[in-house]
Amino acid sequence: MDSFLAACMTVNPAARDAGLPPFTAPLGRETPLDSSPYVYDVARFADAFAGSEQRRVLLTALLTRVAALEQAGIRVDLLLVGGSFLRLGQEPRDIDALGVYTLTCDPEAGAAALSQAMARGDMADLHLCPADAHPAVLIKRAIYFSNTFAYDKGTGALDRGIVMVVPRRAATAAAA
Repeated sequence: MDSFLAACMTVNPAARDAGLPPFTAPLGRETPLDSSPYVYDVARFADAFAGSEQRRVLLTALLTRVAALEQAGIRVDLLLVGGSFLRLGQEPRDIDALGVYTLTCDPEAGAAALSQAMARGDMADLHLCPADAHPAVLIKRAIYFSNTFAYDKGTGALDRGIVMVVPRRAATAAAA
């Protein structure tokens, strides 16, 4: 898995410079390695997308929610990030993410933390999906999120990709 993540990260600079298109290779030659979602670890994501004070505040709000989940016994395995936060050259009002999580605590104890993490109000719009959901649920949620935040309301096209942020523990070896 680590070598797959590392291979995925090699395309990030070109994809970012091109505005995160769905694919960086010509159609017919694209692979999972050079297509959306583009894979980042947290540090590289921050370097690439949190260059202004507003962006740092938004990313901190999201990561604070993730940390609260982790402290409650809910491991966030990955985040899909989309929307205006990924559009460089403009200041976003919020950060939109889908967190795929694994419950490592008592389900009743985790329910309150999950509910609180999904509450809106601090500029981080965090949706959650359990990693152990039926594959149809997981794939449907991920594709729905991707399509929703890749959609350009002005043109009516799905013309942008999204980013997958892999938390520290999984990305540490991939970044090496």
